Amino acid sequence: MERIRSHSEEIARLYDTYGEMLFRLACSILLNRADAEDAVQDMFLKIFGKVPEFQKESQEKAWLTKVLVNQCRDSLKRRKLRLYAPLEEVQEIMGKALSVPGPEETEGREVLQMVLALGEKYREVLILYYFEGFRVEETASILGISQSAVKMRLARGREMLKKRMKEGL
Repeated sequence: MERIRSHSEEIARLYDTYGEMLFRLACSILLNRADAEDAVQDMFLKIFGKVPEFQKESQEKAWLTKVLVNQCRDSLKRRKLRLYAPLEEVQEIMGKALSVPGPEETEGREVLQMVLALGEKYREVLILYYFEGFRVEETASILGISQSAVKMRLARGREMLKKRMKEGL
């Protein structure tokens, strides 16, 4: 009984610390609020009693993010989700990552809209790197790809955004 209580307390601590960030990430991958909520909940159920000890908080955050990304990918495969959600809903959820005051907020939302319109592999890398602040090495580990693949996807994603911005002008 004591063991279950300590696991429950650990899950509660992780949720309080990372829940919002994980939800934003799931929403950016699944593009659907309900599916993102399910993915985060399923992820926490999956890790119950399995949380390893970490020396650094950044390792804990990276591990949780990797588990969530895998959970979202499984959800996409298993449910064959339609990748549609009202953009306003996703922007509202991701808005906290932007938190840009003043007139730049509109520009930030336009950039977010363009990022969310990219293909999944570019969208994941850009969100992890720019919005969630993971380094290239961490992003590579989370996504299970090489560092050079992360750098290439970042470069290509930025080029796609640059092209879309020019077209929008």
